[in-house]
Amino acid sequence: MVARVRDDGCARLDEIAFDLLYEDHASASERALIGDLLVKAFGWRHRPTRLATVLRRRSTVRQRGYTLHLPHYRVLAWAGDQLVGARMVCRPSCDPPGVHLYGFGDAAVHPAWRRCGIARAIGG
Repeated sequence: MVARVRDDGCARLDEIAFDLLYEDHASASERALIGDLLVKAFGWRHRPTRLATVLRRRSTVRQRGYTLHLPHYRVLAWAGDQLVGARMVCRPSCDPPGVHLYGFGDAAVHPAWRRCGIARAIGG
């Protein structure tokens, strides 16, 4: 699907393709693509005092495709072949161990695609 861009720079939501990607099926290149989106979207808002720490964190996020919690699955938003949004769902540890919960983790929309309803559509 190719997203046609309107005059205001946003594609309509019916022109955005949404995919579900389970973490155990994600390739290294898909994780890297999601990691790049997270770094672009956050602009690296977690600003440690040392540049070396910033670069190390940025590199780690780019490689694994998440910031804090291991994803169980992700909802991805595509405009043609460009990843424009991602929402991560994780399974945090619980006490007692038999309780299974799902929680939202990282959510990001590419800066050029904000205010188009993508975050709301992926559960943001």
